[in-house]
Amino acid sequence: MGPKTLRKDTEVFLLGHYESQIVGIKLPSNKQVLSVLFYNLREIKLSNAKSISLAIRETLVFWEKARIPTRGQDKCEQKLKSLHNEWRELQKSKTKKSEVARKKEEKFVNELENLFDISHANAMEMITIEQDKLFLTNQRQPGRVGCFGSVDMQAKRLEDKHVKKMEAVNQRKRKAQED
Repeated sequence: MGPKTLRKDTEVFLLGHYESQIVGIKLPSNKQVLSVLFYNLREIKLSNAKSISLAIRETLVFWEKARIPTRGQDKCEQKLKSLHNEWRELQKSKTKKSEVARKKEEKFVNELENLFDISHANAMEMITIEQDKLFLTNQRQPGRVGCFGSVDMQAKRLEDKHVKKMEAVNQRKRKAQED
């Protein structure tokens, strides 16, 4: 039997307990992404850069499922690093009793349940399905209103049809080049 872990060992200042993965039926919140980051840092004992990269890759899976265009991986990592640095500054001043320090902590905690928004700058113009636009708009609201539904079968059929068509075109091109 391995070493015992107490609940207080997995607790993070202002966040609560960290988690090994992002779960749920909404796009990830700031809290969920930071939680996975701390799991990678403290349990897996990876470097900051590696932990940030893994947390972002896991986050991108949810955004891809929602079919919402995202920023590049490096920009997403910068955003998470910035959020982590903000948390570190608050942690350093956690013993301060000033009103300003408490206000900053309160603001940070209030933002934790909001969307970790890594959508592309032109996402609303790039998204063609009206339901997807509405979903993103709702997720951006405080509390991340709405959730994923089941797989959009109509969109999946259209995508499969498009893939088959492209394969047929590529096959004809290869055949023409061989002749």
